[in-house]
Order: sequence, then structure tokens, then C-alpha cells
Amino acid sequence: MKKKFIKNSKKIFYTLFVFIYTIMQIISPVMVSASTSIDLDNLPTNPEIGDIYNSTVTAGSLENEGDVLVTKTVTKTNTLGEYTVTFNIKGKKVTTLEENDKPLYAVVVFDRSGSMNCTKYNWMGYCAEVGNKWESAVNGAKTFAKTLLKKIPTANIALVAFSGNSDYDYDYLGNEYLKTGANKNDDATVLREFSNTNLDSTDFGSANGGTNLHAGLYEANELLNNSSIPSDAYKYVVVISDGQPTFYYDNKGYTHGEGNSTNAETYNATINIANTVKNTTKAEIFSIGYMLPSGTVYGNKTAADILTEVSSPNKEGSTIKHYVDGKPEDVANAFTNIAEEISTANAGTNAQLTDKLGNAFSFVDGNGNTYTSSTIGEITEEGTSFSFNIKIDEDSSNGWHPTNNGFILKYTNYKGEEVTLNSESDPLVYWEAKQYNYVIKYYLDDTNGNPIATENGTAPLNEEIKVNEEKHLSSHIGYEYTGGDKDFNISKNEE
Repeated sequence: MKKKFIKNSKKIFYTLFVFIYTIMQIISPVMVSASTSIDLDNLPTNPEIGDIYNSTVTAGSLENEGDVLVTKTVTKTNTLGEYTVTFNIKGKKVTTLEENDKPLYAVVVFDRSGSMNCTKYNWMGYCAEVGNKWESAVNGAKTFAKTLLKKIPTANIALVAFSGNSDYDYDYLGNEYLKTGANKNDDATVLREFSNTNLDSTDFGSANGGTNLHAGLYEANELLNNSSIPSDAYKYVVVISDGQPTFYYDNKGYTHGEGNSTNAETYNATINIANTVKNTTKAEIFSIGYMLPSGTVYGNKTAADILTEVSSPNKEGSTIKHYVDGKPEDVANAFTNIAEEISTANAGTNAQLTDKLGNAFSFVDGNGNTYTSSTIGEITEEGTSFSFNIKIDEDSSNGWHPTNNGFILKYTNYKGEEVTLNSESDPLVYWEAKQYNYVIKYYLDDTNGNPIATENGTAPLNEEIKVNEEKHLSSHIGYEYTGGDKDFNISKNEE
């Protein structure tokens, strides 16, 4: 506080000096739900944004398909003056594609190897129990087609079945030779071309032979690269298999492999054709591992590991996985979930949120006044949340303070359009200003002697203090106050 001197009186030869200083001492700072000094029976309230303990605002809505809702909540922490800011971003799925949207093509790649008939093996490796494994798998594929067509009646669905028998044999010297009558690329069969009807009347055949998954994916890729399919169409492959790949097509188109195990050539060929489907043909692959063998089947990989590599990577934020385990009793449900995933679209992707802090606030960890989230990714119905902590300037004035100056969410909607969602309101928190002790000393003549009066009080920073000089001069004959600044403002570290 700057010193203030009172002007000299012309009637007398003494002067009056008024001295005010402040002491850096907190009396009872108050923040939203942080100070026990608040009168709990008379809490400050702001009905538009909540009570004194939490402050929440929203932007957007979830009323219609494709809508996005951003919720921002500010909550007190146990540290005086600090708050946690939490954002949650949700979007309502689009459950059907528009009629004028891109066409959709899906290929079911169905394992028809001999093991699809067997639910239990004996110690010699022979089938000991047939059960309902084959029937459940067939019904699951039919359920997939019905579910997808219910969602998207114009969807086109094809069915490919694969098994495998080697086209090579060995002579008595151990030399490999091509079998007489061997045919190229014959381990996979197109049971039905693309059609927007279900699979109820389709003959799935019977289970026999080994597992040439490479052949099934190769045939699906051929179907999806047909010149009649638009280049921008949605393309999907749904694989169901109960074992690791044991055969593959060699570079001549003949079936090669060990038949009862996975070797390096079989593994590499299978992964390579899957990558072609995903990266070149631009199709999304889902896989159902149907009662797979346990343990490792190639190197340190299990059969489930190989099918996971065959599948597309999982979408960030999605509850549906591109690879799932299936059993006879739930394989239809696994197919249904995949159909649901194919026939719906999340509200948005590539989402990023920017939040600009209010003037009274700063980050607890970090500099500047703007928070920018890393790419949120998919905007899902389950929602994505993230938090950070802020703190208020302790010398802020009494009252409600906005924690931000608006936040912005930018994302790409399911149609590929760039969208910006702005907030229309700001969360508020209540703060009772930090209090400082102050002392006013009244002097006659100068400050070398004792003051004639002393006043003590508390006030927040920059508050105006009224000086009552007449009260203290009235008992001193011969003294008269003759002018000068009688009002003072509290400031820090000044005497």
C-alpha cells in the first residue's frame, strides 16, 4: 500500500498522517465446495448450471441418429482452489445407411474342413463326438445374412466355402511331385454369388478335408474385385473357422502344405492374402474362431492369434471386436453382432476438442490457457472421457467465475463431412475472495511518535477502505483535517 500524507492545515502547525499497510495472511478463502467457512444453510446457487459442488454444461444432443453430445463437468478437489475438469463425448449411432449411400458387399468365408463336424477328439486325434457344431455354424451364417438384410435391405451377400487337400505327393525316394489330375485354385467354392437375399435356401455342402483359409480369402478377394462392384462400395469379409491354416495355394495355384499343421509357408501365404484383402481391396475382415484348438500351432502363436492377424484391427472405442471366439451355443450371436457392426456407423471419427480457460484460471500441470485433446478417434455411444485439473487465481473477486471461454469439438461425421460443435454456455464456480489483514494508523505531526488511533480490519485485494479521520480528531483540541485523499485500496506487499 502506498503511503498517503494529509495536507498541512493553515489554522495549526501540525499535520495528520494516515498509514495503511497489508499483511499477507489468508483469513477464509472460499471456493466451490472447498471451504468449511461457507454457510452451509445459505450456499450460493446458480440453478442454470448446478449447485455449488458441481458445475455441468453440455453442447449438442443425442436426440437423433448421428447426433453428438459433449458434457463438461467441473468438480472440486481436496486442494483449496483446484478443480477437476472432465469432458465426455458421446454420439448416437446411425443404425441404417441412407438409400443413396454407397452400396455394401459382404462375403461369408465358411470353413468346410472335416473338423467342422467334430466337437470332441480322442487321444489318437480321431473325432469322438459330432454334436451340433456344423449345424450351429450354418445357422449362424444364415442369421448373419438375415440380420444384415434387415438393417440394409440392399446389402449384397455372397458365400464362399473352403477346405483343402494337397495337390502334391511323394515318391519312394521322398521327391515331391504333382498329382495326376490336380486342378489349380480348387479348394474354395463360391456357393452363392452376390445377392440381396438371405442364405436360407443355400446348400452349404458337407465338411471334409483340411483347412485352406488362404483359398477362402483368395476367392473372396476375387469376388470383391469384380468390375461390376463400385470402387467406393463398402466391402466386408466374415470368416468362420475352427482351426489353424494347414494348406495354401503356391505360386502355381496348386494346394500345398503339411495338412495337419501350420508351417512358415502356410502362415505367410495366409497373412499375405489377408493383407491384400484389407489394404488393396479395401475390405474389412471379421473372424469367428469356432472351437479352436488350444495351445500354440505355429511358433509361439495360437490359432486365435493367427485369426486375429487375419482380421482387421479393432476400431478405437468400439465394443465389437474384429476377432471373437465362438461356441455352438453362441455362434449365431457372434454373427449377429458382426452384422450389427457392419450395418451401423458411429456418429463421428477423428474427433479433437479444444478448451480455452477462463481469465481467472490456469492449469495445475501445464502452461498457456488452452487445452487441446489428442485425437479422440471414434465418437461412440459408450462415450470417451478425459480430465485435467485447473486452479483459480486466489485473489479473484467474490462471485461466480466461468472456468472457460468456450470449447470446440471438431470431428468427421459418418458421411465424411467435417463438423464443428461449439459450446453455448460455460461452467461456473463460486469463489469467496482471499482476505488480507490491514491496519490503519492515525498520527499527529509525523510517524515518529505513537499513533493517536489504530484500526484493524480484513478485506480482499483492491477493495476500497474508507478512512474516518473526523472520529479520531474530535478529541484533540487544535487539530483540524483540511483535505487529502481519504479512501485507500488494499494492495500486496506495500507499507
